[in-house]
Amino acid sequence: AIAEGRRLFANLRNVVHYLLSANASEVLYVVAGFALFGHLGEPLLPVQLLWINLVSDSLPAVALGADRPASNPLEVPPGTGRDVLSGKNMIRLAIQGAILAAGAMAAFLGGTFVFDLGPAGAQTMVFSTLVLSQLLHALNVRHDPSGSSPPGRWLIAALAASAAIHLLVVYTPLGASVFRTVPLAPIPLAWTIGSSVATMIAVRAVESVQRR
Repeated sequence: AIAEGRRLFANLRNVVHYLLSANASEVLYVVAGFALFGHLGEPLLPVQLLWINLVSDSLPAVALGADRPASNPLEVPPGTGRDVLSGKNMIRLAIQGAILAAGAMAAFLGGTFVFDLGPAGAQTMVFSTLVLSQLLHALNVRHDPSGSSPPGRWLIAALAASAAIHLLVVYTPLGASVFRTVPLAPIPLAWTIGSSVATMIAVRAVESVQRR
């Protein structure tokens, strides 16, 4: 019973961590986008922000809440519940959100100045980068540095399903009409995926430095 209680507590802490850092990335990107490139148009449309919250905050968060622990719960000291929102941890979440927002900004710059896709194309790249980077960020939240406990099958399935659903939004006429996206050609899509993977690697590198 004690082990199960600690498992649930650890999973709940992971869910809160994931949701706060992911939503921080959206806030930071929109603020920075308006401040730096507001003259080029809206950084993201409201309906796109709603979709990001829906697709990245639902299935992955549920899967994180049901995941098995990364370590033996009885070998980890019990938490108080306040450490998730402590000042030190909030700084950590803000840093992670800033890294994810930087990946979205890289996608915007690529879509606008490298590929010259116009506002709709750049928004689609940013839109997709935020979704994919947040999905990959769930793996960072669940990461076991020892490598002895990889993510469970439910988390992997949730991430794959969410990514597949998002591709339907980008590459189907119905999704394009509702969310005002445009299909991404292979090279812009590769840039989008690369920006998302880069944020995952950067977050993990910063976490490794902080842990040491």
